[in-house]
Amino acid sequence: MQKKCVSPALVLWSAAAVLFVCAFFLGRATLRGPVLETQRTASDGAVQSGWISRIKEKAASAAGASGRVCLNTAAADELLALPGVGEKTAERILAYRDTYGKFVTVEQLLDVEGIGEGLLEKLRPYVYVEETG
Repeated sequence: MQKKCVSPALVLWSAAAVLFVCAFFLGRATLRGPVLETQRTASDGAVQSGWISRIKEKAASAAGASGRVCLNTAAADELLALPGVGEKTAERILAYRDTYGKFVTVEQLLDVEGIGEGLLEKLRPYVYVEETG
C-alpha cells in the first residue's frame, strides 16, 4: 500500500483561493448601502461624510454668526443641520409651520410629531423664535 501525499503548494493555493473569495464577498457586502462618499474631518474632530458636511456648512452660513436657526424662517437644509433632526422631522416642522403659522415659542416644537422633551433639549441651544411686535 502506498500513501498519497498532498502537495504543500496545492494546500497553499487552495487556502489563498478560499481567502480571496471570502474577502471579495465580504467587501461587496460592506459596500452596499446609500451613496458612498469620501469622509473628511470636521473642525471638531468628528468624521463626516461629504454631503452631511456640505449641508452643515450651508446651514452655518445661513444661520449667520450666531449659529442659531430661526424656526419661522428656516429652510429644510437648515433644519437638517440641527442635531437629532432628520428628513422626516424637518418635513414635519415645515408642515406644522405651514398649517399653524409661525412659532411663538421654542416649546411649540413639542406639538410637532416625533419631537419629545429629549430632542427639544438637544435643539434648544440651536433654535430661536424671533420677537415680533
